[in-house]
Amino acid sequence: MVRETMNNFWSNMSTKITQSINVLRSVQMETLLTYTSVSLCGPLFVKFGISGKDLHKREKPVLPEAMGLVAGVILCLFIRQPSVLLCTMAGLWIGALDDIIDLRWRYKIIGSALAYLPLYQNLTTVVIFGRLIYLGPLYHVYMLLWCIWCGNAINIHAGINGLEVGQTIVMALGLLPIVDDTATLLSYICVAMGLFALNYYPSMVFVGDSWCYMSGMFFVSMAQHETETLAFFMLPQIVNTLLSLPELTGYCECPRHRMPKYDAENDVLVASGKGTLMNIVLKITGPIHEKKLMWILLAIQVVCVFIGYTFKS
Repeated sequence: MVRETMNNFWSNMSTKITQSINVLRSVQMETLLTYTSVSLCGPLFVKFGISGKDLHKREKPVLPEAMGLVAGVILCLFIRQPSVLLCTMAGLWIGALDDIIDLRWRYKIIGSALAYLPLYQNLTTVVIFGRLIYLGPLYHVYMLLWCIWCGNAINIHAGINGLEVGQTIVMALGLLPIVDDTATLLSYICVAMGLFALNYYPSMVFVGDSWCYMSGMFFVSMAQHETETLAFFMLPQIVNTLLSLPELTGYCECPRHRMPKYDAENDVLVASGKGTLMNIVLKITGPIHEKKLMWILLAIQVVCVFIGYTFKS
């Protein structure tokens, strides 16, 4: 039974990959459009003061912030499903406001909860370890919590070049064999690749909260009834959230930036003692270069995607 289930899953994956390759030939324009638009808008954002310093570089360069807003607008042009579009736009709006005026947590939570409204439906079942579970009214509470957590979880698992976009690319690629709307997901991946090219070390732009909140809402809307699998894909974000709880709940001091420390003399990152997954990795590896840390964290994300496939029914 298990072997038959796995064979069916991998057969479905092969079909989806073939379909994805065919669709990919027609959506490569999203990557070029994103790369060009972000490159052109970057200096304009800096001019209007929407910028930040890259604290993990000796020169501390000033980079345009909130470039996820530009990429998100481009993505919205290619989303066909109204519910997915509205939910994604809500996440983009919350992130953009946070980038520009630094929203308080309560407003971000309320906004994220309201973003569930476009996803409301009468089908209230989820698949958990191969079993169809009827949740009834609790389904709406369950999905509302996903909307609140997902974008925030991506947002706090960040702080080094390439990680914000890189983690979302890995998760999006993982969802390809699972979701029905492959074309929309590929549009997301193409937009993300264009943004990643500019956010990769040494970064030329910061993606900001705009990209993180928008991505969280997009993933929840694309994988509504496959959240078990999405949870496996997001195991690093789950661990990072749990490690962050003492600071996020006020039990410990919570600075605005919980990034690793930067050793400018040796150009490496050092664990800062804050409750994040990247600090745990740095405690295990010792001081390492920012780019190497990013690839380690993305490798962990890839492993979790394959764990999700293993448990996929």
